[in-house]
Amino acid sequence: MNLDTNVDLDVLGTGPGGTDLRDYLQMCTGVDHTQLSAEYMRLPADYAFWNEKYAAVYATYQKRKSYTEQTKSRRKMELREVLISTGDRVSEARLDSEVAHDDEYVSARLLEIEAEAKVKYLYGVLDVLRTKRDMLISLGAHQRAEMSM
Repeated sequence: MNLDTNVDLDVLGTGPGGTDLRDYLQMCTGVDHTQLSAEYMRLPADYAFWNEKYAAVYATYQKRKSYTEQTKSRRKMELREVLISTGDRVSEARLDSEVAHDDEYVSARLLEIEAEAKVKYLYGVLDVLRTKRDMLISLGAHQRAEMSM
């Protein structure tokens, strides 16, 4: 598999209507206590938006992880051939050590780490939205209890 490692991972782009993504995140995670019903109604759309972003970044992460593994395997095979042809001793530990310092492998690994960090970030956003949903349910129940008193 030939992966274009120059592809920009920033698939996040902008929020709906071209809004700044950080501003949109603030709108999604904030709560207007006077508009609980409206907040609760917009939650599925917010969750769908961020889940789509998560899925795109997760796919990129999986591709980069696969590319890193392929690069490591290929570089180990190439290094093994070189060591055998020169008569040097070949061990898995030596191969792992040499590959860990290989520029191509290190570049692939750094791209994988970058993608994994974005996956974790977006997972956190989704977790905040799940917490917001639970909080809105609780606040709505509390508000109804106060009204019935």
